[in-house]
Amino acid sequence: MRLDFTPHRADDLPAYLVIVIVGHIVVPAVLWIESNYTTPVWISFAAYLPFTFLASLALLQPVKGAVVGLQWALRMHGFDENPPDGIPPV
Repeated sequence: MRLDFTPHRADDLPAYLVIVIVGHIVVPAVLWIESNYTTPVWISFAAYLPFTFLASLALLQPVKGAVVGLQWALRMHGFDENPPDGIPPV
């Protein structure tokens, strides 16, 4: 039996978590590189921005899946066996 995940929302939590995760990777790396090496600004932007963008895109879907899995494990937001009034059971 396949479960329909369309009524389950993760809202903005995955995006916030991805920002925190990528930020904790990128910011220390940038600080270390910029304090130990002298790089031109254009090289810095050419390196940091694509990495930040690609890392954020790569993490967004797995983090959203983890948030929905956490909601399922805690029986939150529609995963409860006793749905609220007006929502038919699956």
